[in-house]
Amino acid sequence: MLTIKRDFYILPAKVCVDALVRFNIAKDDASSATTDLKDEYGCDGVICSGSIGVGLAYRFAARINGFGPPTRINSSHWMIKPDRKTNAGMVAQNKLDDVADLLTLLTWSLEKCLGVFGMVADGDATHFVVAKPLNDGRVMLSVPQGDWLSRDPLGCILDLPVIPADSELVDEARAKRLINEAMTQAKEPS
Repeated sequence: MLTIKRDFYILPAKVCVDALVRFNIAKDDASSATTDLKDEYGCDGVICSGSIGVGLAYRFAARINGFGPPTRINSSHWMIKPDRKTNAGMVAQNKLDDVADLLTLLTWSLEKCLGVFGMVADGDATHFVVAKPLNDGRVMLSVPQGDWLSRDPLGCILDLPVIPADSELVDEARAKRLINEAMTQAKEPS
């Protein structure tokens, strides 16, 4: 697989305000729905594949009406899947799918709100433009770079990334430092 290098850009806060508001709404909706589902079923996690809810994760072999038998998914967790042959299973599946839909919407919501969603393929993999909110209201973009077609004749451009004119190109070290600071602050209790 060809390794794609990336450029990093900072978008100024003034162009990010509306996008960050919408991103935070999507994040709150997805978080709230996930928490509600976990509380309702007493599970430790929700397992999704794209916008499809697959099952619930537990640290023990849970047995719940409307779900199939538990399956070990790793050394510390079990999964139960809704049994769609039962009414309770169908209700659970619908709730799982609703959470999966919200998580899918959240996945690329910031990029789409900023209008920077783009991707390229190198034949074996797809590389996406990724946006990360920073602590001061700005947003960091990580963008696949280069002339993909001339480097890999099998590669293709799927959706050419668009970089706003008022963005600032920064080096990778500064980009990683700012992203780490934002992630560290996000994990600190309020």
